[in-house]
Amino acid sequence: MGARIGVLRELSDDNPDPEIEALFEKALVDLKFLGADIIDTLTIPDLSDLRKGQWCPMFRTDIESYLTTYVKNDTVRTIDDIIRIGTKSKFVADRLNTNKTAENRCLDAYTDQRRIAFRKAIEDQMDKLKLDAIVYPTWNNKPAEIISSDKDYKGNNNQIIAPHTGQPAFTVPMGFSKGNLPAGIQFLGRMYAEPTLIRLAYSYEQGTKHRVSPVIKK
Repeated sequence: MGARIGVLRELSDDNPDPEIEALFEKALVDLKFLGADIIDTLTIPDLSDLRKGQWCPMFRTDIESYLTTYVKNDTVRTIDDIIRIGTKSKFVADRLNTNKTAENRCLDAYTDQRRIAFRKAIEDQMDKLKLDAIVYPTWNNKPAEIISSDKDYKGNNNQIIAPHTGQPAFTVPMGFSKGNLPAGIQFLGRMYAEPTLIRLAYSYEQGTKHRVSPVIKK
């Protein structure tokens, strides 16, 4: 693999499910076996503060754009139409109603000073340690059922950095927990470093063979 990879413990050690924690530790061993130089632990100064206020509520804009572009049904054009149709999941219903009135109050990753500062803090540390990528579990917990309550929906690391900083990130399987539930590891890179991430993610995927076709119950 021939890469230097930093472990972002501030995310991976944030109250993980024991099974996910074990799978991630095994993933680090596998990466080292495949030839990666593992830098454990990577520290991003002020990460907890930099990540605050980064989330932009674009759900309504995105979902209504999708409906306009791909759903050829005049009765389903807005988030209000989806709410009117209804869902059996209280969690989904609550999220729909929450996002119904949300507004976008931030700029993109190239012009929003908060996002630029967030990215700079990460890439400065990557440069300092000569890292090719950063890794952490995609989720710190097992997948929650769609009908689950809000308390079951937790530990989602994949939307903490990449969506806001503009940095590319790839998720590949790192194994399965009990019940054949998949777990993923995310590789985060510098801006425009997709070729490097594809090489690393593919090397890990091919070296571990965790990716398998799902069992379809009939």
